[in-house]
Amino acid sequence: MKSTTHPDETARLAALEALGIVHTPAEQRFDQFTAMAQAHFVVPIALFSLITDRSQWFKSSLGVLEKEYSRAFSLCARTIRGHDTLVVEDCREHDDYADNPLVTGPPGIRFYAAHPVSFRGNNIGTLSIIDRIPRSFSDADRETLRNLARWIENELNLRQLDTEQAALVDALDASRRSLLIDSTTGVWNRSGMDRLLASEMVRARGNRETVAAMMLGLDDFPRVSVGHGQDAANAVRREVARRIYENLRPRDLVSRYDDDVFMLFAGNCSNEAAMAISRRIQATIAHMPVTVNEQSVQLTVSIGIAVAEATGLENHYQLIGSAVESLAVARLQGGNGMETAILV
Repeated sequence: MKSTTHPDETARLAALEALGIVHTPAEQRFDQFTAMAQAHFVVPIALFSLITDRSQWFKSSLGVLEKEYSRAFSLCARTIRGHDTLVVEDCREHDDYADNPLVTGPPGIRFYAAHPVSFRGNNIGTLSIIDRIPRSFSDADRETLRNLARWIENELNLRQLDTEQAALVDALDASRRSLLIDSTTGVWNRSGMDRLLASEMVRARGNRETVAAMMLGLDDFPRVSVGHGQDAANAVRREVARRIYENLRPRDLVSRYDDDVFMLFAGNCSNEAAMAISRRIQATIAHMPVTVNEQSVQLTVSIGIAVAEATGLENHYQLIGSAVESLAVARLQGGNGMETAILV
């Protein structure tokens, strides 16, 4: 296999570090482009990847469970060496890719097409589509993929994470940020949320806001892992996480709190608003089965809500504890239940 080192690797890595989104939570603004690519080209896998010095890390991924691949085996690490769309119609017939472990083993790449994504004039990653069967790719296809990659570049330059999340990202390097992200779902993990809430509560108290915590527990989740396997269970967790944050307001936070439980935090949120958010999420999950191993899996989620005036709380653990208790009550309703506690 040919070298994957970029001609100006130092400048490229400096731009990637300045961008500061490696090992940060999944974001809908990027997922929309991988979803568009997956749907338009009718492929099982679509990725927005960032190429670090050691790995290909997925900021947005559809169709794969892993969050990163070794750079040594990365097809996209070769794509960033140029400025044009790279297309390999059958990787088994290509000298540089035929022996790649990602071709000879899972995910069984046959077709690969990718366009570089740049920041400050440096190729920091790619938008790629992958199929498990060989296929052709027209000039019009190349133009569409190129346009989607350019839209991602616009997002990189126009918007960042909200203030509290951005502050946490800026305070840590990529390796330390990775410890705060749930590797399965791409959202904040319990530790990451804990750090965010410490600063969120300071802001909420200063603004005298009403705040809400919501615990979302997947109903009867063991049947998924037992009946379909752990990979399928992880695929379900990722899809549920995606549907959750699609229904949140811009400043709301989401984390994976436990094996089958997600936690939401909403500042400046009344009980009515928290219930409205929760109902949207319940409807999105219950009305759209998740496809796992070509089988349709019906899911519901029970939600426990806790609402309080931020100035009346000693710390965020009070709010979380009350939401956990509410979830326990909601689950007794037999599935798709909801329970609210208002802390006076």
